Amino acid sequence: MLRNWKNDFIKNANRVFNETQSEKELSRKEAELEQEREKMLKTIGQLTMERDFLQDVFRRNGYPVPTQDKSKR
Repeated sequence: MLRNWKNDFIKNANRVFNETQSEKELSRKEAELEQEREKMLKTIGQLTMERDFLQDVFRRNGYPVPTQDKSKR
């Protein structure tokens, strides 16, 4: 982990000290988008686990697993 950071810094050290305002804004927006993406992936994973749990509950209790009617989309 530390080694990766050090290597990245060495490769991009000139950008850290010479970065223009537009490059800083672009970097900030990219970081925000990455955070939003990570949040969405976490939410998708959580919803998938909840769906799987509920499907197992239905199956264990002998009920058919509800499916989404694709014609209603």
